[in-house]
Amino acid sequence: MSAYSLLPNLDAVFKILEGEASVMVRSESRMKINSASVGAAELGFAWLPHGGKASRWRPQPHLVSPQSLGFSTSDVDDGSQLYELMMEDVFPAFGLVKSDCSGAIRAPAIHFEPADSPDFWIFLLHTGWVPPKPSVEVPSLSLTDGANVADGTIDVGESGVVVSEVTAPGSGFDKVSLFMRRRLGPFAVDELVGEVAKGTKKTFFWTPTLRDFGTLFIFDAGVKLGQFGGLLQQLGADVTTGSLNKASLKQDFVVGDGPGIDYTLRLVGERGKHEDLVDEAIVQFRG
Repeated sequence: MSAYSLLPNLDAVFKILEGEASVMVRSESRMKINSASVGAAELGFAWLPHGGKASRWRPQPHLVSPQSLGFSTSDVDDGSQLYELMMEDVFPAFGLVKSDCSGAIRAPAIHFEPADSPDFWIFLLHTGWVPPKPSVEVPSLSLTDGANVADGTIDVGESGVVVSEVTAPGSGFDKVSLFMRRRLGPFAVDELVGEVAKGTKKTFFWTPTLRDFGTLFIFDAGVKLGQFGGLLQQLGADVTTGSLNKASLKQDFVVGDGPGIDYTLRLVGERGKHEDLVDEAIVQFRG
C-alpha cells in the first residue's frame, strides 16, 4: 500500500503481515538520518492561540512510548535513497475528528530526525479492528421528572449489535433521543442512534464504525489544514476545502472505532426551555 505524502521528496510503501509492517521509504536525494523512533502514537490537532491573535490550527504528533528504530539504507543509481525498516505490534488506526477539524488519531508511527532538514513523521493508517462483543454497564435507561417519562432497554445481540428499545409514553418531553457518545482524551462526539416522538416506541441498533483504508501519512510540522483535509477525504470524511489553510467537515467524523475510545450510551429528553434530562450507560469492548 502507498503513501499520502505532503513532502514532495519523500514517498513510501508498506505491507502488513501478522502484526508487523515492512516499510520502504524513498527519498529523492540522499539525506543523513540522526535517529528514528517508533511506537504507538497520537496525532492531535487543535485550534491554538497564536501571538494574541486569532487561533491557528496546529498538528501535535507525539509517540506515546518511543523506541529506537534501526533501518537499512541503500543508494539508487538515479540519486535517490531507500530506507527499509520493520514496525512491530502494529494496530488499526482509530480516532475522532470534530467538524472544526480538531480531534485526535491514534496509530503506529515513526519519527525521523534528519541531520540537515526538519523532523518528519510517518503514521501508518490502516483498518482491521475486529471488535469483541460489547458489554453494557446497566440493562436499561430511564428519564423521570413528573409528567416527563421515557425508558430504554439495552441488550447486546449475538452479532455484537447494541439493541435499545426506547419508549416515550405520552410524556412531556418535546423529543427523546438516543446517542452514542465517543470520547478520546479531551475530544467527544455524539452519534445520533435514533429519536422517539411523544407517545411512541421504537427499536434502535448500533454497531461500531468499521472503515476500509490503508495509507502512510508523511508530513512535518508545516502541514496545513487544507492538506490535512485531503487526508481525511482519503479516510472517508465528507470534507470541504477552500485553500491550504481552510477545511471543514460537514459533520463529526469517526476515523475508526477501537479499544482506546470510551463509549457511553445516552438517553436524552428535551424539555424546551428547561434543561434536558440525561441518563447514561457505559459500553465496553474487551478482547
